[in-house]
Amino acid sequence: MLHKIVYDVIFNPSKKWSRTGDGMIMIRASQGRKSVDIPTNIFCQSRQFSDGYINSLHPQFNGINAMINQILLDIQATEIEAFRRDINMTVQRIYSMYVEALSTTVPLTEFAENILKYSSNRKEVTKRSYRDVVRNINEFSPGVALEDMDIQWIKKYERWMYDRGMSDSTVWGRMKVIRAFFNEAIKRDLLKPWQTPFRIYEIPELRYRTDVLRFSEMEDLLHYRFEDRKLAKARDFFLLSCYTGLRYGDMIRLTSGHIRQVGDETWLTMQTMKTGKLVQIPLTIIFYGRAMDVLRKYKRVEDLVEVFKCNTTINRAIHDMFSICKIGGSQRITVHTARRSCITGLADFGVNVYVIQKVVGHARITTTQKYIQLSTATIEADLRKAFPKDRPIIIPEAVPLPPEIEFAEAEEIN
Repeated sequence: MLHKIVYDVIFNPSKKWSRTGDGMIMIRASQGRKSVDIPTNIFCQSRQFSDGYINSLHPQFNGINAMINQILLDIQATEIEAFRRDINMTVQRIYSMYVEALSTTVPLTEFAENILKYSSNRKEVTKRSYRDVVRNINEFSPGVALEDMDIQWIKKYERWMYDRGMSDSTVWGRMKVIRAFFNEAIKRDLLKPWQTPFRIYEIPELRYRTDVLRFSEMEDLLHYRFEDRKLAKARDFFLLSCYTGLRYGDMIRLTSGHIRQVGDETWLTMQTMKTGKLVQIPLTIIFYGRAMDVLRKYKRVEDLVEVFKCNTTINRAIHDMFSICKIGGSQRITVHTARRSCITGLADFGVNVYVIQKVVGHARITTTQKYIQLSTATIEADLRKAFPKDRPIIIPEAVPLPPEIEFAEAEEIN
């Protein structure tokens, strides 16, 4: 059973406001052995504070004490409202609801914005992705709050996304964001672990796509003549991604400053936007320097990438391009197929998987392994190295099993 929360007004000299030594007045909420300090943004000097209030040494002590009392009433009103709604109040929940304005009853838009505002371990690109998911959720269910998102709501939202033609990876990613919001609510004592729908609902397993171009198909695409100049430029954009493994988000950030000469080789060096990893790619070496064949068509790399600043634009151009050239068979090819093709192509050429990880900037080796779609030719070649035709067959000798140990019958103990 939870203890009643007790409130005390304290002076906190560590919350300095100025060099004069002023400190902040805090409301300390205590419950058993746990406590949190709630800021009031009211400051005074240590000598002006005594017995839980501003004393007469402060010229405005009556007015400021009234402000402190009002803050106390507001905090207690938050606790009473939660009690009426049968919510077990903890000091952390009080802090989250009063200071961070967090509650499972507020619209998800407001809840998510507060979470992202106080989040220091999420990158800006991740925060943008979270906001995109929240906008999509509001399109499905305007004004929905976390407490409305039960197991039935989750299943309806999943079906709605599939009905709109969203891919497995999109559904998987958005469900992970929703689960992250529930986890944030649990961490702040706004929900109990058993109150999340993800205790029952399992996020659909992500089936990794298999669309990939082999190096021979990249060669065919490189030499194909497109009459439409925009499609020809889309081909070059796509192939540069194939030869470097750069994600679309990094491709559109590419500048001439990322490409430099080191001795006899030309290197592409940049920090990836998604993982923050530094990738260093020898353009004159990887895939026989085909990336340089693409770049030599342009005075600046910006002239190639600035045309496709919108993901929809490049994917539409790629669709039209492959519809004309008929390369790649019946695969559903998108701009991300290029990255997958690079990883698989490097594996086909026998590049060590750890080197591939460094080239493409994956944070985990398991991610790199999931991208690889080895060709039957590569499988056959590797197996022939292990079992060459001109090597005599050597059958390993069977290791004899140890003889059975015979145990003497134990003498009966009288």
